[in-house]
Amino acid sequence: MERRTLAWDLSAPPWSGAQAVIARLRAAGHVGVLVGGAVRDRLLGRRVHEVDVATDASPDAVSALFSRCVEVGRAFGVIVVVGADGSQVEVASFRSDRAYVDGRRPSGVDPASEAEDVQRRDFTVNALVYDPVAGELRDHVGGLKDLDQRVLRVVGVAADRLAEDRLRVLRGLRFAAGLGLEIEPATWRAMQTTTLDGLSRERILQEWDKAGGDARRSLWWRLAVRCGAVSALCAGFAAWPVRRHAAVARRLDRLPVTAAASVAQALSLRELEPRARAAWLDAQPLARRRVRLLRYLCDAPAPQQAEAVGAERLATLLVDEGFEHLLELWLGLGLEPAAVRAWRARAARCRAPLISARDLLAAGLEPGPAIGRALRAVRAAQAAGTVTDRCGALALARRQVAG
Repeated sequence: MERRTLAWDLSAPPWSGAQAVIARLRAAGHVGVLVGGAVRDRLLGRRVHEVDVATDASPDAVSALFSRCVEVGRAFGVIVVVGADGSQVEVASFRSDRAYVDGRRPSGVDPASEAEDVQRRDFTVNALVYDPVAGELRDHVGGLKDLDQRVLRVVGVAADRLAEDRLRVLRGLRFAAGLGLEIEPATWRAMQTTTLDGLSRERILQEWDKAGGDARRSLWWRLAVRCGAVSALCAGFAAWPVRRHAAVARRLDRLPVTAAASVAQALSLRELEPRARAAWLDAQPLARRRVRLLRYLCDAPAPQQAEAVGAERLATLLVDEGFEHLLELWLGLGLEPAAVRAWRARAARCRAPLISARDLLAAGLEPGPAIGRALRAVRAAQAAGTVTDRCGALALARRQVAG
């Protein structure tokens, strides 16, 4: 085991919440250490959003020590402690896993030591332990060397560890791309040969969301293609020729760093036949609003064809709540960054209607379907910039109703 002495300042969130949990555990005679991605990211100088704690205390003992707990995984030794400010710290009891039978989770767990606990983790860089009381970083599996050399390596036998939980293949691809790590050969071979059959859509989508929302999403896509893992995202991707996958990667490269995951997903889903895309969307466990956004992004024209869809259709695109995401997607499809401001100005004109139905009725126009048609025509003219004031809008509306 390698040890390094490090004095970390843990006084600010999210570290402070975990530090308070550890202090309480220690006061009761238990061990409490920091583990997982937070330790890894601190060493890499990356921003940390959540911090996990591992302890020799049983789930019952953890629950007894803290007044507000959520038992998200009690059967697997995991309790979430809720702080007075609403912050949450996941506390996992040291454990060893029994046999995995479904490619997802162990059939049971047994109490274990810290050294035994890290042996069940997925990758060495995620198996580092920091003891804030001793100010000591402990490495039982060679994770520090791998982190120093920028290598992603499975803990233990790669094929066995990935087969236990097949989602680790997708997680590994995301870690390699997002952290800039080289996948070591045995781990890469296991990733290529581990079946992803049986993974739930929810878990796959969670990984796709995380990878799609990362600035290095293009590298992740290329790795997933090389590994053969894109078929788990959507079966239709598997039949694509290499050039189509490469085109998606280039478009992902052009996305803004902060682009939403849905935008990255839409860039690939747009390449499916409409019927196949609709079937995929219908089968996903997504909120209606998310499905609507993806459909909007997938059905929208490329920026080079936007003017050809007709004024009313274009105006509808511009006023949609997802338009800012459409601008991101258009950047991926080749829109020049300098053109974004012009498109945003056109959208702003549409969102501030020059007239309303009440204005037309007050002007003496008869109620009926013609009012709606007139308002749509005005909005389209606003988008095109041919009508810019109230007088012009009223005049156009009258012509529409008269015609």
